[in-house]
Amino acid sequence: MTDILHLVLKKEWFDLIAAGEKKEEYRQLCEYWRPRLEGRSYDFVIFRNGYRADSPRVKLECLGIRRDTGRPEWGAKPGELYYVVSLGKIIPINPPLEITPITFWEASKFVIDHHRHLPKAPQGHKFSIAVSRGEKVVGVAMIGRPIARHQDDGWTLEVNRCCTDGSKNACSKLYAAAWRAARAMGYRRLITYVLEVEPGVSMRAAGFRLIGQTKGGAWNREARPRIDGNTDQKSLWEKSI
Repeated sequence: MTDILHLVLKKEWFDLIAAGEKKEEYRQLCEYWRPRLEGRSYDFVIFRNGYRADSPRVKLECLGIRRDTGRPEWGAKPGELYYVVSLGKIIPINPPLEITPITFWEASKFVIDHHRHLPKAPQGHKFSIAVSRGEKVVGVAMIGRPIARHQDDGWTLEVNRCCTDGSKNACSKLYAAAWRAARAMGYRRLITYVLEVEPGVSMRAAGFRLIGQTKGGAWNREARPRIDGNTDQKSLWEKSI
């Protein structure tokens, strides 16, 4: 099991460590730090500049913790003993997920490449959004008019596709952002369908509620030919004002 020490730093020291210039971090010899550092061994240290979830972070190897004096240019008082955390090389760390814009064609390609059971893009959309980690898109949501005619009342939109590469929390972030965007456009209700066998964790996390199940079946009719996707029974979820 990997042991990680988490520490919060002021910007001055954070920037020096992130630049690879500061090779030690100091903590006072006191009751607070004793159980956390005395005799402990960590594999890595993650430093954060602030307490927000999206605060800048940097991850480094932890080469050991000892009692010693520190260097004044790195914030230590001359002659004072500290817990000295020795730092090794910088380890790449995943940047946080963030909502980013995406075109219809880009979202369609992502769906075709990644969707598990319906790798076919909708014919159109009202808007699409992406969730990215750094420069990499890890998920998309495509939002349009409801497929079922009785749901298409002019105030309702549907998440026609929600697709990710498996990144944790990406789906719930997309659903929450889709609702915020729909509300900003004046819509009062957002719905989505998922396979009945899926637990709906992402929808619940985004504030959606389960309102029913469909019987499943094909949309294809002799008078209205269609190529059906997944025809299994589905659950209907909604968020509304």
